[in-house]
Amino acid sequence: MLKAVTSPSLGLNCDPGNAFATGETPYPNGYDALDKKRMWHMHWKDAAPASKGEEAKWMPIGGGKIDFLGRFRALVKSGYEGTMSLETHYLNAAKNKDASSRELMDGLLKVIREA
Repeated sequence: MLKAVTSPSLGLNCDPGNAFATGETPYPNGYDALDKKRMWHMHWKDAAPASKGEEAKWMPIGGGKIDFLGRFRALVKSGYEGTMSLETHYLNAAKNKDASSRELMDGLLKVIREA
């Protein structure tokens, strides 16, 4: 799409969790394929593989199989200045949405500090 529409008014939202859920390796493969200059927003959630035919298992950042540390290091290196949002698809064993969101944020902050 970005190759077909070359207007600088069109950017992309990057969602490594959704990419993982469709079978992509979000980092480095998916990230390397992106036009970094047109990457304006990112969604953050981690994932683990699911049983065949089921949706990916959503996890706190750093608790799944996506290389967020590598991705954040690449973002720092590239000078990313876009926005980000934490996606709260993950639900902990207690089914507590507030606690689950805090686990997500704690994981995200831990990875950011390491990067």
